[in-house]
Amino acid sequence: PRVGQTIYDPAVGSGGFLIPAYDYMVQQDKTEKELEFLKRESFFGNEKTGLAYIMGVMTLILHGISNPNIIKKNTLTTDVRQIQEKDRFDVILANPPFGGKEKDTIQQNFPIKSNATEMLFLQHIMKYMKVSGKAAIVIPEGVLFNTGNAFQEIKKIMLEDFNLHSIVSLPAGVFLPYSGVKTNVIFFDREGSTKDIWFYEINLDRKLTKNKPLQYSEIEHIPELLKKREL
Repeated sequence: PRVGQTIYDPAVGSGGFLIPAYDYMVQQDKTEKELEFLKRESFFGNEKTGLAYIMGVMTLILHGISNPNIIKKNTLTTDVRQIQEKDRFDVILANPPFGGKEKDTIQQNFPIKSNATEMLFLQHIMKYMKVSGKAAIVIPEGVLFNTGNAFQEIKKIMLEDFNLHSIVSLPAGVFLPYSGVKTNVIFFDREGSTKDIWFYEINLDRKLTKNKPLQYSEIEHIPELLKKREL
């Protein structure tokens, strides 16, 4: 993300995606006006849970984002058919909830109905991306291989209307103790359709546990690989 762009997280939580984005952007060359924009008009998001919302807003403020534009709401209650270009964002970063089952009233807000929470969030994210926008999203690995009708339709849109250029497969246990589900990070942009996909699987020589989590030193080489898209 670059200074001057807008960053959005539809499931803010404690701000674990927006804060590193701010820390990265604040180091870039900028004018006083751009710095003010960075602190007040760059970061947006929603959070459903009351306690997480309070913690997220407070944490963002303490880290230097003087006006975090975070709304306490269930993101999935937004009818994505009503989204206009002025509502969209340059960069979307998210680890949305997954494994939930959504009611029919929530599914009505999406062109492709699915009771899988993660598939509704994917539709929401795609609708909120600006032309030339970019996204990095954590999804359960099952999304890649599920052959259900809704899963296939949503993935077809992603491949045809977006450029899904990279997938990083994370080792099982990254999100312990909250979830043991194996996850992937998908990187895509709204700059044409998908031509090819760079896939990288992280294989560790150890098992991740609650007390022995993933260390950044074990994955610090990946950003550079992503830039080059090399093995």
